[in-house]
Amino acid sequence: MAERRGFASLPRPPGPLLWLHAASVGETRAAFGLIKILLETAPDLHLLLTTGTCTSARLVEEQVAFGKRLLHQFIPLDVPRWCKRFLAHWRPEGCVFLESELWPNLLEACRQEKLPVLLVNGRLSERSLRRWQRFPGIADWLLERLAWISPATRHDLLRFQKLADRSAGSGPHPSQAQLLPPLDLKQLAPPLPCSESLLRDFTRRLSLPSSSPSRPARRPVFLAASTHPGEEELIRRSVALIGQRVPHLLTIIVPRHPQRGPSLSRSLGVPCRTEQPFPAPQDKIWIADTLGELGLYYRLADAVLLGHSLQPSGNGHNPYEPLAFRKPTAVGPWTGSWQTICQSLALPVLRNEAEIADWVTEKLTSPRALSFQNLPSNSTVQAPEHASKQPPTLAELQRMALRILTTISPYRSRNET
Repeated sequence: MAERRGFASLPRPPGPLLWLHAASVGETRAAFGLIKILLETAPDLHLLLTTGTCTSARLVEEQVAFGKRLLHQFIPLDVPRWCKRFLAHWRPEGCVFLESELWPNLLEACRQEKLPVLLVNGRLSERSLRRWQRFPGIADWLLERLAWISPATRHDLLRFQKLADRSAGSGPHPSQAQLLPPLDLKQLAPPLPCSESLLRDFTRRLSLPSSSPSRPARRPVFLAASTHPGEEELIRRSVALIGQRVPHLLTIIVPRHPQRGPSLSRSLGVPCRTEQPFPAPQDKIWIADTLGELGLYYRLADAVLLGHSLQPSGNGHNPYEPLAFRKPTAVGPWTGSWQTICQSLALPVLRNEAEIADWVTEKLTSPRALSFQNLPSNSTVQAPEHASKQPPTLAELQRMALRILTTISPYRSRNET
């Protein structure tokens, strides 16, 4: 809470420091690839990464550079004096905001300190565009405080261009942010990590009794990833429909917020990892409620359904994460800001338990029906239908890092002593 009021819990390291802000888990994971390149490119640079959630803070703590050249703080709340207190302590050379996490008092404090503010992986949904267009003066004020914007996708670029139009025929304001070609950091994020020893343990425990040492076989795994309240009951009903069509099926449910595990375990009447470390042979559903192990379950999965998409309140999750492992992936009908990407990747849309059960059965009983077997086993994902633009490359990420360092270079001399 002290950090949220701008009181730092760490000293500022000497030398240049760049501030990056990632709101939550998805943005934090997307930032790791860029952070790695920045640290490699500028050996004297320290990075301060702020987030707004405890889960994302713990993800930062798992990074190799954490506590050395990578520091973490919670973002101050958008109160003018708290923002000024934060900037007075950290004195960054510039700040990079990821996606759409922009706060007016924080932006104004940066302007007063003459700090360049950069928006990377910028996202602007159609709904947000309509809302901003109702208040063009505020939109202009916002754009004038950004040095440049790197949109995540071509659709985001087009929406930012529309936002920059002050009125018909007038063109953009000369002090508005420069728009760069789109670059989606989440396509370049490294595959989620996994403990190899833990993967071996799970694989052994999922082995079928009838398999031989020379040709081991394991239980088929259906993964419901990053689920939200209300979705787990739908998954449970779907698993019941599968019945005998997929023998030995194990369904792993990974709630987006792991702390829900024990209560979810009680409501569904199934075990969870914090109380039963491994699924037993008789378990049909098992709750994975520990942090930082989603990469393990993606590796084990034979079919993946992404959560936060099965109810009208859903906003979707990052489909590049399971696709990085070439896993057949489906979503529900409510994917929010991810809708355009899910459509371009031609992901199946499952609307109810019957459709979920049919899709899972098809994927687990007809190996040739796997939709994404042709995808490369890295984080650069491209389905055959996604042909409008080649997937981003590491070189593009390096160019992004250099652009950031070039933009902040005039400000670095202030903190070199």
